[in-house]
Amino acid sequence: MTHESNLGGILPAVILLILTSAIFLILYKKRKEERIRALDWPMAIFGSTAVLGIMQILKILFHNDWFIFSKINEINQSQPDLDLSIAADPVRFIHIIILLILYVFAEQFLGDRLHPLRLFFMSFLAGIYYFLSYYFVMTGNVIFTDDLFPFFRHTAIDSLVFDLIQLIAVGSILYSFYSQYRVTEEQQFKRNLIIIQAAVLLYFVTSFMEILEHITESVTADAFLTSIPTFLILAYYYIKYPNFVYLAPCRIQFLQLVSSNGTLLYAAELKEDLDTTDFLVGPSLTSIGLIISELVGKKDDFSIKKFEYNDGYILFEQVGELSAIIQTDRPSFILKRALRYFVREFDVTFNDQITNFTGIIEATSDGITPDDIFQQCIPIVQSRTLLSSMTGKQ
Repeated sequence: MTHESNLGGILPAVILLILTSAIFLILYKKRKEERIRALDWPMAIFGSTAVLGIMQILKILFHNDWFIFSKINEINQSQPDLDLSIAADPVRFIHIIILLILYVFAEQFLGDRLHPLRLFFMSFLAGIYYFLSYYFVMTGNVIFTDDLFPFFRHTAIDSLVFDLIQLIAVGSILYSFYSQYRVTEEQQFKRNLIIIQAAVLLYFVTSFMEILEHITESVTADAFLTSIPTFLILAYYYIKYPNFVYLAPCRIQFLQLVSSNGTLLYAAELKEDLDTTDFLVGPSLTSIGLIISELVGKKDDFSIKKFEYNDGYILFEQVGELSAIIQTDRPSFILKRALRYFVREFDVTFNDQITNFTGIIEATSDGITPDDIFQQCIPIVQSRTLLSSMTGKQ
């Protein structure tokens, strides 16, 4: 291989490494500045993609030296007409890890739960993939799709498994963003989600076409190329709107913030037909929990986290001496993290007023109000009108 061809092959990997590393560092900076821990998932995606770039560079530089690289290179040279995506390829190994991170990000974080059926198929396929990797390393043999399925083309079975894993991961993230779009009424968020879904849909279609490549020669596609705009669009929104990661696929009726002694510091109402008794349930349960914890003498060990109420749930999140209470239609994982984010930001922004509470939380000298913190930290509330809010006793 000449120096020029080496340079031509290594340049895309270098660009990938620089781009993803830069995005990772920007997200890390945002996470530190705004204390949005939920950005860990996007950071994991772009961090692992940067590792993918490193592995691709190493593969090009040491394709004849390292055992795995040289083994793959040897097989590819012996069968130049066969597109082998060997499971033992370290680059593919990292790519699989990225897809698994995407899958968990979509299912657990965006979608709020791991769907049992999709989890079974993903685990089953991942197990097959790594078995094929072990089989190749131990025997040097490749299992082909037409050995198992006569109507398929002569391609490596692990390549088909890889494409199936990719399809499930991308399909999961597409469905998760659609779930968020379905409950969002705020137009700016809807526009953002439409753009994201369009990019992910393109990635999904090309992923499906890659599966068809194993059946017919009339279809050609490269899902990796369509994944690039998808990742860039996701990076743009998570960098520009860090709290976008907290956009939860659920609806909220009310939120309240109380101190450790039960004092109401802030309350917001988002449901038009909210009953007065509904609004009092949260503080009442907080008081009950406080009394019980005092009686049992284990204040730090006793706390209420979730309570089923009126065809929905009331969630409790405590951070330090403050507790957030929210009524929602489902106990969303993202919403719980957003609640903790809200409590931390509220405490930092209005700490002096909380410490010397006089009955009302006023706007800061910069004009920041409790409503601003609420809508900054829990973006799903922007899909509903903030009907009323109050601080302390009014």
